[in-house]
Amino acid sequence: MKTSVSQFTDDINDEFLKIRNNLQIHLEDDNGVQRKKMFLSNHVPKEVIISSKILLDTVINALMDDARSQLKTASAELQNKFYDHDFRGKVKSWAVQVENKLSLEPEYVKYSSNPQLVHGLVAAGVTFITGTILANIIFTPTMVIGAIVSGIVTLILSGAAFKIAYEKAESKAISKMKEDIEAYLESSKAQVSEWLGKVILSFDNEFNSFCSNNGWEVQ
Repeated sequence: MKTSVSQFTDDINDEFLKIRNNLQIHLEDDNGVQRKKMFLSNHVPKEVIISSKILLDTVINALMDDARSQLKTASAELQNKFYDHDFRGKVKSWAVQVENKLSLEPEYVKYSSNPQLVHGLVAAGVTFITGTILANIIFTPTMVIGAIVSGIVTLILSGAAFKIAYEKAESKAISKMKEDIEAYLESSKAQVSEWLGKVILSFDNEFNSFCSNNGWEVQ
């Protein structure tokens, strides 16, 4: 058999390009970053699995064409045996077995960091520290009420600073999220390619065994 996974590089690239294009509507919607992350964490792997099934059919079609070409000079009896053997069904059954099915690792998108949280905490921390220092300078230990009021004000300012910094860092958070998704897609594409290679090997083994049992030499 002449079929190899390298022949399907363009098909694989096209499927993953479709995934990237389809993700744009979710990346550019009005939902907040955290909602996007929660949704895409599971949605992206589902899209990869759907594409892998499309690619499986593409590969099997090519394998069947190659096999038919191998048997084009064989007797009508052998060619009928080939169709009765149901190679397509056998390979698909093999591909869904637990030990053979495509299992993405990791099974969901993992995000590396949250720039919004980092920026928010830094801004809030600076405000809190500054407010505490000022409170110690302005109030003496005996002025308890003044210290309490100052502490409340400091906490309010810290919360406000956190919110402002958190919102300002949204674009950085989206950019980082896109990087993480792209890394996941690249890893998934490599896993899909490896899995399709195993599918091809399974078909080849089945076809070679069939030809051997029927006295036909594979070219």
